Amino acid sequence: MGVTSSADPRVTDAGMEMLRQGGSAADAAMAMMLTLTVVEPQSSGIGGGGFLLYQDNAKGILSTINGRETAPAAATSDRFVGPDGKPLGFLEAFQGGRSVGVPGNVQLMAQAHQKWGKLPWATIFKPAIRLSQKGFIVNKTLESRLATIQGLWPNFDEARTTYWRDG
Repeated sequence: MGVTSSADPRVTDAGMEMLRQGGSAADAAMAMMLTLTVVEPQSSGIGGGGFLLYQDNAKGILSTINGRETAPAAATSDRFVGPDGKPLGFLEAFQGGRSVGVPGNVQLMAQAHQKWGKLPWATIFKPAIRLSQKGFIVNKTLESRLATIQGLWPNFDEARTTYWRDG
């Protein structure tokens, strides 16, 4: 059947669920990425990009998929330069959408699913959806990251309602 491993047991369980259903390693990896999006949104998931390495032992082939973010079409070379011609400070550049690339992980997943997926596309989303709907205990790392940006919560009602005690 196979094994899965991650820093969060809920993520590991999502991958194992795919393998128990007859899914491929790619199915397990995709379900794990989606679950990371739920429990570790500050560091992982569909809002970012990555690379996938896939080893096909039967064929002796190592394949890669580049799913890194790309710059938005409207990005210009002065995007992070202030009116005074100097680089913006970190917080000024970081807040809002200015520093966000076009996520590549969903396209990466679509390519991996097309090449190596065995389970239906909707099936790999089920563990993450279930965890999102049921709720989960936030770990110390996520709690700390949420507290660090607490000053931004008034600007983001939906995020505050989703992640903060008493909304």
